Amino acid sequence: METYITVVSCSIFETINPFWAAIEKGWIEPSVCHIFHVPEYKKEFQRTGKWIMEICKEYMGEDIAVESHLFDDENIPEFIDLIKGLIKTEKEAGNKIAVDVTSAEWNYIPALLMLIADENPGVFKSVLYHQFSTPEYSHTPYPLIPLTEQRLYNLLKIDALEDLSL
Repeated sequence: METYITVVSCSIFETINPFWAAIEKGWIEPSVCHIFHVPEYKKEFQRTGKWIMEICKEYMGEDIAVESHLFDDENIPEFIDLIKGLIKTEKEAGNKIAVDVTSAEWNYIPALLMLIADENPGVFKSVLYHQFSTPEYSHTPYPLIPLTEQRLYNLLKIDALEDLSL
């Protein structure tokens, strides 16, 4: 089974679009989506969850469980404990993990997730990053963004990252 992990941003399509693109490309087939959000983004979480459920029904013909994880963006150690606990649980269940770092508004989150993925290569299927040519596209649904103006990356499979020793 596969698990998808993401972080809600104030722009919901910045959170939804990497998921949508990865589903459309067949890169992921998750059965559960864990969405981390701060209390101030409760409405964004609710909207994001609905979109993700609809995308799964459309592309996979299946329902997906969407789970909410509240966190305090100012308490980095607490977030680390939350994400490590979730990843440990998923690992013990034998699930592969796809994580999206596109929409994280707090710089420590993508750095932390990349470090954890690097330390646990057998657990992580992908670390997704959806790049746009211009910030305006972060408010646009994925199918309405021209293909020439976006690119989805699996950061675990970029040749330039193979040997980082200097």
